[in-house]
Amino acid sequence: MSFFAARDESAFGCGFAALEGLAMRIHPGIRIDRIPVEGWLGLLWVSVIVVRTLIDVPDARWFFPASLAGGALVAIALRRWRSGD
Repeated sequence: MSFFAARDESAFGCGFAALEGLAMRIHPGIRIDRIPVEGWLGLLWVSVIVVRTLIDVPDARWFFPASLAGGALVAIALRRWRSGD
């Protein structure tokens, strides 16, 4: 018996085999990328999240309009670039 095997048995009373079995039984949790949200429900969901974030994070209130303006400028520039004007 190696030093590490003896130490694992005495410290945990079971060894790593029981810990590996425990890891296989843990629920993986909810994955946000697997929730089907599209159409008007998706727009409502995103709107609620944005409003809730603006309420809960006061420092983000100045960043939100700035990001909308920056996104609009990038969208206009890309549209003009792609159309060839």
